[in-house]
Amino acid sequence: MGRKWIAVLVAAPGLVGSCSLLTSLDGLSGPDSPGADAGDAGDAGSDTSDGDVDDGLPDAPFETSDGPAIRFCDTVTPPPAFCADFDGANAKAEDGWSGHEEGGGATSSLDHDVFHSGPASLGVHVPPIPDGGWAKADLVRAAGGAAAETSLTFDFRADTYTDSNVGGIALAGDGSASPYSASLVFGSGYASLMEEAAEDGGPYFYTTLPGAPPLGQWTTVTLIVHSVDRSAGTDGWVTVEYDGAVVLDKHPITTKTAFGVPTITLGAAYVQNSPTGWAANFDNVVFRAN
Repeated sequence: MGRKWIAVLVAAPGLVGSCSLLTSLDGLSGPDSPGADAGDAGDAGSDTSDGDVDDGLPDAPFETSDGPAIRFCDTVTPPPAFCADFDGANAKAEDGWSGHEEGGGATSSLDHDVFHSGPASLGVHVPPIPDGGWAKADLVRAAGGAAAETSLTFDFRADTYTDSNVGGIALAGDGSASPYSASLVFGSGYASLMEEAAEDGGPYFYTTLPGAPPLGQWTTVTLIVHSVDRSAGTDGWVTVEYDGAVVLDKHPITTKTAFGVPTITLGAAYVQNSPTGWAANFDNVVFRAN
């Protein structure tokens, strides 16, 4: 049986061999809005809370003496390039994103039963996939310009794993260098950082992580790409954190790519040969590009 992938990506979506993050955004469906929906807040709530994260981000909305809860994205400082808490009035899962992709029967939609900040999160559902099959359901967001440092932070929860590519960051290149992407692969007893460097012939480079986030609870996951600065003669590096604790600091990054325009991808970016299917939830997404 082939390997099954679920990934969280910050990159232009789509990997080489049906998994690349280094393709264009052309043809993606979804709104072109530059920011998240700023609708009214919903009721506060959470199905679980797993400790404080000292990363400058609030854990969840909170009640005020005047009534309604304050939305997560209203409390993030300094303001990021993009924030999505899936909690706006009349919200849709794709609100504020550059586009979304679904294939192979997989879907992404608001989940009002499981969330870290209420009243909803992004729920991703992948049906059973036979050998040779694949599926994906993800959201895509591009930044407005090149960045020297790009970070993607999101709350993540799953009750099972079936080796999957769930999220990452891609740099589109700046005219003097080729694209580069870094993504997270979570599986049963397996987790890794997967890098793709188009200028090096499009190969994949894998670095083992200590493990995937614990099942059955929310974990705040952060992926940071520090881009190469060729003019200064410096290397880039990649950092992965779970609940504010560094689990990987890879220095230098595999590629020689200079910094470029970043794109994030979130959800089931690519799932292959999964006989049982897969489901996961994502909430409180913060995208920074500096």
